Parts: sequence; C-alpha cells; structure tokens
Amino acid sequence: MKKEWNAYKAYVYDLDDTLYRETDYLFAAYARIAEACTADPKKRAEYTDYLCRSFALEGRQGLFQRFQAQYGVTLPIETMLSLLRTTECALELFPERKEEIEELLKQGKKIAVITNGNVIQQRQKVHNLRLQEIFPQIDIFYAAETESKPSPTMLITWMNKQGLAASEVLVLGDGETDREMAMRAQTGWMQVKN
Repeated sequence: MKKEWNAYKAYVYDLDDTLYRETDYLFAAYARIAEACTADPKKRAEYTDYLCRSFALEGRQGLFQRFQAQYGVTLPIETMLSLLRTTECALELFPERKEEIEELLKQGKKIAVITNGNVIQQRQKVHNLRLQEIFPQIDIFYAAETESKPSPTMLITWMNKQGLAASEVLVLGDGETDREMAMRAQTGWMQVKN
C-alpha cells in the first residue's frame, strides 16, 4: 500500500478494470451467447472468437448487431443482452487490489465500491467475484440506481452517512469518469493501473 494513502480514512473503488479484468466476464458471456446460437462446437468457437475480437477492435457499441450481420444469427439481441447480464463464471480480484483492501481493512479504514452500468450485470459481476463473501465490510453501490458516474451523488451520500469529509476520501479508478466524480465531490483521486 502506498505511504501517501495514510492520510485518508476511506477509499472508494471502481469495479470494472479496477478490481478485476472486465474482459474475463465479457468473454465468458460471449462464449455463452455463442453456445445459445449453435450446437456445433466449431461454429461456437468461431462465434466466440468473433465476439471477443470485435469487442477488442470496435468496442461494445453495436457488437451484437455486427455479430448478427456477420453470421446471419437469429438469436434476438434482447436474449443476447439477457445472457450477457446473467453469466455465471469464476472471476478473480487483481491480487494487488485484494492485498491492498485487506491491509486497509486491517487498519480500520472504510471502503466502498461504486460501479456504473446495468445493475443486473454489475450485481452478477460482484456475485461472480464473491466480493461480499470475501469482504463483507465493503459497501457496494450501483450508480445506475440513482445517477450514473460521473455524478457524485452516490459518493456524497455515502460520505455523509459515514460522517466523512471529502478530504478524508480517496477515489481509485481506471478512467476519466471516476476522476471526474472525485473532482465533483472534491475528494482525492488516484488512477489505478493493473
């Protein structure tokens, strides 16, 4: 744990690509979608590969439409989204994050996770990570239930409930949305690299 962190009483983490590798979840979901499209193992592998590569090259926007156009797949997009949001798979916390959180909790620090995205899908990821089983002391918030990040609403609500001043909180995330939320709440900010 970094020495400069000692000034803070509370730490707020992002979830995806901060605590674990999001593609581990997404690629498992894409394999599940491919399986729902065909019983042929060779085609399943091809479909899975296409979804993973297309995501990596072109992003998630329009991914399932590209997939349908590429292969003439008739599985409805709503079904694909449902499979995406409810995939059971084993996920692991980044070892350095796990050690960090263990150390912070030993020191009596308060920890929260605030995550954006579809609430059903984010809950599934938290479940797959066994996050609340491993760290029952952590508060987990799904920003889409109120206002998505970079809105600081959920962060400020948590700070007020915990009796924390903004200067006592450090936000850790992997991108601009997390940085902007921290700036709006006037907390500390640190970009996490994994």
